[in-house]
Amino acid sequence: MAMSAAIINRFWKNVKKSDGCWEWIGPKFTHGKYGRFNIDYKSERSHRFSYELHNGEIPKNMYVCHKCDNPSCVNPEHLFLGSQSSNLCDASEKGRLKFLKGLKREEVIKLKEMYKTGKFTQCELGRTFGINQSEISRWLTGKRRSRQI
Repeated sequence: MAMSAAIINRFWKNVKKSDGCWEWIGPKFTHGKYGRFNIDYKSERSHRFSYELHNGEIPKNMYVCHKCDNPSCVNPEHLFLGSQSSNLCDASEKGRLKFLKGLKREEVIKLKEMYKTGKFTQCELGRTFGINQSEISRWLTGKRRSRQI
């Protein structure tokens, strides 16, 4: 991506720096979480632009993830590269994706015991364990594995 001085200056006008997160105060994508930075009539995510500005080109199929879990942060110290899988695992482990929540071995055992009694539907178990019914089904059929803790 071409980064002229004018583009870089325009980027920094939309950033509020602090000791921690550097907040993107410019336009955001429709859902309002990630910053949007337009370059040559193309919208880029502001954290991806910041990563490239400080670290160079982002390899194909790689995500720019946030250590701080703040989607509007563009502080390069808070950004790291990851695959789609590692990004989803990171989000799940931090409790940001309830439908991908990793269950501990003991929780899976309890889940299966409760289901075998016939007293609980998968939806009810989902509410109990904080995940949706399709994830409950995956745990019950063995398509998901527990974390080894």
